[in-house]
Amino acid sequence: MTATTTAGNDATTEEVRRFVADLYDAFATGDATAWVDRITGDHDAVAIGTDPDEFWDERDHMVATMKAQVASMSEAGFRLRSGTPHIGHRGDVAWIADEPTMVLPDAREIPMRMTAVLTREEDGWRYTHAHLSVGVPNEGLLDLALPV
Repeated sequence: MTATTTAGNDATTEEVRRFVADLYDAFATGDATAWVDRITGDHDAVAIGTDPDEFWDERDHMVATMKAQVASMSEAGFRLRSGTPHIGHRGDVAWIADEPTMVLPDAREIPMRMTAVLTREEDGWRYTHAHLSVGVPNEGLLDLALPV
C-alpha cells in the first residue's frame, strides 16, 4: 500500500483535512474539545507548542493546559487560519504538515508551522503527536546563514 498526499481527494484525506480545520477553529470559538477529545487513548501522546516550556507528554496536564490556552487566546481575539495542509496516510496512520497563520487581535499575522501524526481508533481519528511552532530564522538563532 502506498501513502497518499493532498494531491488526492480520497475520503481519508478529507477526514484528516476536517480534523485539522476543527483544531484551528477551536481558537475562534474558545472550545478546546477538538484538541482534548482527540488525543489518542491508545498510548501517551506528545504535544509541543511555541514556548520552550510547552512540551507535554502527560495527558492530564496536556488537557488542562490546552483548555486554558485555547480559552485565553479565544477571549483575547486570536484566530488560527489554515495554510495548505500536506496530508498523507497509510492504513490507520495519517500525518499532516501545514503552515497556518496566527491572526492577532490587532490584525497582525504570525506565520506558524504545524505537524501532527494521527491514528484511526474505534471512535475516529486521534492525534498521537502535535507540534505548533513559530519559525525562528537561522541567522537570529545561530548567528549563521544556512542554505535553505
